[in-house]
Amino acid sequence: MGTPLPKTWVKVRQEITKLQDQGIDYIPFADYQTICRKYNLDDITISSLSQLFHDLGVFFHFQNNIKLRNTIFLNHEYVTQGVYKIFDDKNIIESNGEFTEQDLIEVLQNTPYEHKQAELLSLCEEFKILFKKGKQYLAPQLFEEKKPDVDWDFTNNLHYKYSYGFMPKGIVSYLIVAMHEKIYQHHYWRYGVELCYEDTFALVEEKRLGKRNQIDIRIRGRKKNEFLTIIREQLNGINNKFTNLQIKEEVGCICEECIVSEKPYLFDLDRIEKAINKRILKLQCQNSFINVDIEKILGYYDFKKLDEDRITKNELRKGFDRIHNHLRKQDSHLREQDKILINISSQIDQLETDLLSNLSEILKAEFETIKLEIDNLSKENGEAIAHELMTSIAKEKDKMTTQQREILEKLNQSSENWQAKVRFSIPVLKQLGVDIGCEYELNNIVKGIGTKLKSWLERSSSSSYPQAMRDFK
Repeated sequence: MGTPLPKTWVKVRQEITKLQDQGIDYIPFADYQTICRKYNLDDITISSLSQLFHDLGVFFHFQNNIKLRNTIFLNHEYVTQGVYKIFDDKNIIESNGEFTEQDLIEVLQNTPYEHKQAELLSLCEEFKILFKKGKQYLAPQLFEEKKPDVDWDFTNNLHYKYSYGFMPKGIVSYLIVAMHEKIYQHHYWRYGVELCYEDTFALVEEKRLGKRNQIDIRIRGRKKNEFLTIIREQLNGINNKFTNLQIKEEVGCICEECIVSEKPYLFDLDRIEKAINKRILKLQCQNSFINVDIEKILGYYDFKKLDEDRITKNELRKGFDRIHNHLRKQDSHLREQDKILINISSQIDQLETDLLSNLSEILKAEFETIKLEIDNLSKENGEAIAHELMTSIAKEKDKMTTQQREILEKLNQSSENWQAKVRFSIPVLKQLGVDIGCEYELNNIVKGIGTKLKSWLERSSSSSYPQAMRDFK
């Protein structure tokens, strides 16, 4: 059991709940302070409690944003629908996601957001779904799909690639927002961007080729290594927001043929790791069949040099420095439950892919937000919501496919991994149209997430959504 909250904090939470039950969408921060001071909370505690409630999803309060710090948004649905108002506007869609403040004024006129235009824009920036450039606001999810003409020299590039078993949509969009100050000219589109940093250029592209889902990075210029590190830090941060991603990282070969090639051979970093552990110091390029020194590969990509006389697992991780978190641990003694989960992982990935395939980008982003909240739950709360979801679908077992019943049975054998149970349950709930209900005797945190999930499932299945949003991919 976790440490109970102070009674005064619970009383503040109860007053917030009353306001939410009254249908109040937002309140001034001053009103929240008044509530807290009724229970003799000081300014530091008031601020800390607000941050806690924000982190738990009780409400939205961005204390460090000067445009948002004076407003507490009690109703998540109010915020979500406000975002829809912007992204579903016909003129904004036709302009490929570029609009001005005047455009926004016209979009939100005579709506519940008419007097919250600045705050709504700031919320979109906080959610990393748009950015400002000059007097324009740009939403990468709505960019033109066609790649612009980019004159790219493939000679002497750093070539780095992320390959995903399942790649959530929007990763490159998040990257464009995060690095928008480095966008080169107007070289951006829905699936890629050209970036510039101190006379160094990077071309980042999302590529989906059947089951081959990749983010391809090519860098040329005088500060290639430094720029690669900056881009990777951003991408790794974005990847970490998603759960259970299976990612393979590869680096381009530097042999005399590959270094000038548009399609160099790519070495899997796991393969390099295994080679070093076996004291193999060269790997063969499968394009040129030239043996390439591993140390030269690491040196070209600016990883630390390895001490050839002390090649151990720890030394390897020191040598890889900035990528050590992405080297998979080799464990020959997987627990039986882990084996079960590995066997069904790809099946769950496919269920989730099918779930998201025809939804709008906004619904997908909201889904990832709900997933992130679930992932941040304590083990106790996570197991509670997994239990409720699994109980709901078990009642409809007869309606499941044979594959779904097999996965359900295997997950029931794996009592510890509640995350996998949640990932499996959500697409099955949507497919079966099961009402998960909100009447369970759960704590407020779990009940709150359950309510959000129920609302999301209802809206994602609704045929009443504007056509533009259903077509927004």
